[in-house]
Amino acid sequence: MSETPRLLTTPGGRPVRRSRRRSQRRIGRVLIGAVAIFFVWAFWISRDTHPVAEFVPAPRHLEAVLPHAAVARVRVAASRVWDGVPQAMVASAPEALADRRGLPDWIVGNLIGGSAVVVADDVAAWSDAVFISRMTRVGCVIERVLRWRPANRSEWAGGLRLRYWKPGRLFYAARGRTLLASPSRDALVAALTLTPERRVPAKAVAAALSGTGAEDARGTWTPPADSAVGQVFGEVRFAVRIDQDEATVKLRALFRPQVAEALGPFWGETHASVLAPVFDGPLAISCNLGGNVEQTWRALAEIVDVPWLTAAQWEA
Repeated sequence: MSETPRLLTTPGGRPVRRSRRRSQRRIGRVLIGAVAIFFVWAFWISRDTHPVAEFVPAPRHLEAVLPHAAVARVRVAASRVWDGVPQAMVASAPEALADRRGLPDWIVGNLIGGSAVVVADDVAAWSDAVFISRMTRVGCVIERVLRWRPANRSEWAGGLRLRYWKPGRLFYAARGRTLLASPSRDALVAALTLTPERRVPAKAVAAALSGTGAEDARGTWTPPADSAVGQVFGEVRFAVRIDQDEATVKLRALFRPQVAEALGPFWGETHASVLAPVFDGPLAISCNLGGNVEQTWRALAEIVDVPWLTAAQWEA
C-alpha cells in the first residue's frame, strides 16, 4: 500500500483547510458589518430630536413630575397605605400602577427611562391623562421591535402616525427618545400638535425634571371652580412619597380671593409655628387655624356650597 500523503482539494483546486478559513473570515466580516449597521441604526433612531417640553400642554388641572417613575412604580403599587384610603378616592390607582401593560418590568423600565411628566384635566378617571417620558436608547430599540407585534396597531390621525397597544389599551407615539402615551386618542393628538404659545415654557419643564428629591410625585393641581375643593382653593402644590407602611404628603394650598378675604378676621394673626404632636393612628393631622375651629367652620359654611360643611352639620 502506498504511504504517499494525499491533499484534499475543492472542485476549484484549493485546499479544503484554506477554503474553510476564508469562509470563516467572510462570515466574520459579514457579522461585524451587520453589528456595525445595527449600532448605527440604533444610534440614529434614539437621537434626542424632540425634547419632552415640546409636548407638555399648559394649562391643565393637573401637572405633575414623577422623578423616579421607573423604579418607584412597583413600590408605590405594593404599599399598604392604599388599604387605609377610601376606595372612592383612589379608585383603581394601585392596579393601574402595577399594571405592566402586557410587558416585562425591564422593558417598561427602559420605555419610561428616568423621570416622567403627567398632565390631565380629568383627575377622577384619568381618561385624558398624557404620560410623557424620555426613553433610554435601549427603550427606543425595543419600541421599534414592539411595532412588529400583532397587538401593536398603526393608526393615522390627520397626518400624524400613532400606535395603539392593545394589551395596555393605550395610544402612544414616539418622537425621537420622547414617548407619549394616553388612554385618549384626542388627548394624545392634542399633545403632539401643540403650538409654542400653548406649551409649558421649556425652562420650567427642564427645572422640574432636574429637581432631585425623595418624593415619588410633585406638581400642581388646579381644582375646578365648581368642585368642593375648588370653591375654597385656587391652586394646590404637592409633593408625595409613598412607602410600604406610610405616606408623606406636603401641600401648599392657595385660597381663592373671596375665601381669603372672608377668613381674614380669623386667620389674620396666624404665623408659622411648630405644630403640636398628634396621636398615632392611620391618619394624623395637626394644623394651626389661628383661632377657634367652630368659628372657622361656620365662616367656611357661608362661603362654599358643600353639603357636609354647614352650620347644621356642626351642631349635629
